[in-house]
Amino acid sequence: MKAVLYRDVSGGEISVDVPLTSTVDVEHLKREIGLPEYVDMEYFPLQRAVVTIWAAKHAHELDKLYPQLVEKRVEKEPISVLLFGGGGFRICCPSSNLRGGPFSRHLKDVDIIVRRSQATPFYRMLLLLGQICGSRFMHFRTPSDKFFNAIRHGDRYRIRTIDSINADGTPVPGVMDILCDEIDLRHKVDASGALHNPEANLYTIGLEGLILSKCMFIMEVPEAKVDAIKESGQENRILDYPYYKPGAVLIGMEEKDIKDVCAVFLDHEIGEGNDQINCRKIADILERDKKFRKTVRLNLENIARNEQYLASLGASAGDISTIVERITTMLQHVKQSDERWDKAWWNTDVETPEIT
Repeated sequence: MKAVLYRDVSGGEISVDVPLTSTVDVEHLKREIGLPEYVDMEYFPLQRAVVTIWAAKHAHELDKLYPQLVEKRVEKEPISVLLFGGGGFRICCPSSNLRGGPFSRHLKDVDIIVRRSQATPFYRMLLLLGQICGSRFMHFRTPSDKFFNAIRHGDRYRIRTIDSINADGTPVPGVMDILCDEIDLRHKVDASGALHNPEANLYTIGLEGLILSKCMFIMEVPEAKVDAIKESGQENRILDYPYYKPGAVLIGMEEKDIKDVCAVFLDHEIGEGNDQINCRKIADILERDKKFRKTVRLNLENIARNEQYLASLGASAGDISTIVERITTMLQHVKQSDERWDKAWWNTDVETPEIT
C-alpha cells in the first residue's frame, strides 16, 4: 500500500510504501551520540532528530558507510547540528521527559539550526536519510520549497518530512524549517558560537540560548480581547507593562514555552558550570540589546509572579519555590531596562514566531 505525502495542483504526487521501514536502532544511536538516558524517545520527531544528528556527525563518511546508496561525499567534515525549541529542552531537562509531569508536553516537531556554510550539504543529507535509515526518516521537497529556498538562501530553508505515524502505520507529513547561525524572530539569538562544538551542549543551543529563544516571544493584542483571553484561561500571559499605547495589551509566552522555561530552571542550578544556567552569559548578551532585555525581563517576571498558574499545571510547592528563586536570581543579574516604550520594540516584520 502507498500513502500519498504530497499532491500538487497538476496531479503530481510524492508517496511512500506502507508499512514504513527503519534500518537503524534509534536507542543505540541516542547512546552513540552521547544523549542522556533520561531522554524519552516516545515522540517520533525526537527519533527523527536523533537520526539526523547521527547522520550529520557522519556526513563526511556516509559515502563509505553506505557506498550503494550514497554516490559521493556529502561534506568534507561532520555537519554541526543543534536543536532548540521543545526538542532542545527535552534533551537538557529531565523534567521535560517525565510523562504526565507538569512540564512535559507533546512535541509536534523539532527545531533545527545549522551553520550557514553547511546548510546546503545538510539539506542534501536530509534528502538521503530515507534511503540510508529507512522510509520512516525520509525527507523531500516540493516546487514551492525550492522557490522558498531560493529566496531565503543562506538564511532559512524548508523541507518536508514525516511528523508522526498514525496507529495504523500511515505517515503524517509536515514541514520543517532549517535556520542558519541564528534564530531571528521577535529578537535575535546568535547560535554560531555553540555550532563550533555541538557536543558541548548535547547538540542544543545551550541552556542560556534555550531560555532566550523562548523568552523572546511578545505580541500586542487589542484591549477589547482581554476578556476573551481571560475566559480562555490564558490570563497569565498578559504582561505587566502599563506604559504601552492605549487600546492594546502585551501578551507573552504560551503554555508550552512556559513549561519549557520552568523545566530548565527547575533542573539546573544557577552557576558557571557546564550543566548550570550562567546568569553572566545571559546578562552580557542582553547588555548589548536593551530591547531584547526588556522582552526577556517581562516574560521572566511574568512567570515568577504567577505561582498559582504553575500550581495549576501540577507543579509542587517545592518545585515552584525553586523555579521562582532561580528566576529571581537571574533577574538580579539582568539590569532593568528603564525605557517606557509605547509601541512595538520587537521585530514586527516576521510572521508570529513559532518555536515548537
